[in-house]
Amino acid sequence: MLIPLNNGFVIISEMLFVTNATPEQIKVAFKVRAPTTTSTVVPGTSEPIRDLPDIPSLSIGPSNEEKKAQLVVQFARESTMNETWAMKCLNENEWNYEKSALVFTELHKNGQIPAEAFVKQV
Repeated sequence: MLIPLNNGFVIISEMLFVTNATPEQIKVAFKVRAPTTTSTVVPGTSEPIRDLPDIPSLSIGPSNEEKKAQLVVQFARESTMNETWAMKCLNENEWNYEKSALVFTELHKNGQIPAEAFVKQV
């Protein structure tokens, strides 16, 4: 409710209602090209993670070790993995940060990342 007060207004009662978008709302919210899908094999198994979107490669050439080191630090921080495992994940996904994050999220959700990946190195 909006009530006039002096030279302005005062909001007396305000409610904010937030819900998840329905599938129909999601479809019309963002008009982007539908990604094709690919499978990535889970390291150490023969089981693929299906239906990962093909993400345009943001790969870094092998001569750019400084950028790779920065990506490792950032990925380790965001994933809470140690730098060894963060580098392994990035390397196995061709240094594509977004794809590495998707693979990490899926593996972590399924409990397929060993506890040692989260032990910080001293």
